[in-house]
Amino acid sequence: MDLRTEKERITVAAERLKEKREEAKFTLRNLAKKMDYSHNYLYDIERGNRKPSREFVERFFEAIDLTGKEREEILGLLDMTVDRNLTEEQKELMQLLKETEIVVGAYSGKLSPQSVKLLIKSIREWKNNVRDK
Repeated sequence: MDLRTEKERITVAAERLKEKREEAKFTLRNLAKKMDYSHNYLYDIERGNRKPSREFVERFFEAIDLTGKEREEILGLLDMTVDRNLTEEQKELMQLLKETEIVVGAYSGKLSPQSVKLLIKSIREWKNNVRDK
């Protein structure tokens, strides 16, 4: 699915948030109360009428205990994975890494073991360099 506009990404993220709430067996009111938000605010977000704040999204994830790829997918749709203080080169690298994840996921059976090891080594080195700064 190619989502080009922010509105399209927010709409899909809203659908995912609602799905995850329902999978976690929360009513709209119960989850809003647990998160300390009004149910109207949560309702607006689930309908795609409002873009949630980063704080809201983090509280949502914590309240329903959501981790992993689903969490990253929602953050990506809401453009919350990129630190606004990154340089253009760093942002480009983040985008390339996202694209690489898609490629690796789609073609994992077609990559040679050597290529997989090289990708892992390169990403680990990059992560270590980022942590050291």
